[in-house]
Amino acid sequence: MLRVLATTVLVLVGVRLAAPVLNPVFFAVVLSLLFGPVYAWLGRRGIPRPVALVVMLFGMTLLFVAIFDVLGTSIARFSAGIGAY
Repeated sequence: MLRVLATTVLVLVGVRLAAPVLNPVFFAVVLSLLFGPVYAWLGRRGIPRPVALVVMLFGMTLLFVAIFDVLGTSIARFSAGIGAY
């Protein structure tokens, strides 16, 4: 029982120390899982792979810009009306 607890603590400390390396890796894995089907769908439509990649990256960029715009607007409105809360 104590060995399992010690191993768990060591693994958690290792993950915590490796967070600066693991965070971008996990983010890349999540993005690939989210946008991989879009890339495959574009490929099945007969679009050449390099063009499909550019289209998908352009779409991802537009999506992130839209999300950051909505977040920025929400934060600005919240900051402007903070006195009402």
